[in-house]
Amino acid sequence: MSRDTAAGPLRLGINLLNDLEQHPRELSIADAAGRVGVPWLLLHGEADASVPIREAEMLYMRAPKSTTEYEPIAKAGHLFKASSRDEDQFRTLDSVIELTVGWLHNHFI
Repeated sequence: MSRDTAAGPLRLGINLLNDLEQHPRELSIADAAGRVGVPWLLLHGEADASVPIREAEMLYMRAPKSTTEYEPIAKAGHLFKASSRDEDQFRTLDSVIELTVGWLHNHFI
């Protein structure tokens, strides 16, 4: 993989667009959220500029509440303030890891 590809935007081909147009119901992420049958933890930064928080909220609204937990992360962006150590000394990322490990422990151990 070239540096340009690795560092550049995620590019999706025309085949994906064709599939989405031909199979909108089968490929709907919102519909799939309602079919998740295993425990599911949704973590999302409230200040995420790449993927708006409304996307996580929509998934949570569609997901089965008995198996889904949603934790918005205050003041965090897409990288949970971990783009560099200088941002917040990885405190937010450490918190996200602690939440995730605790959730995994409660659901699978």
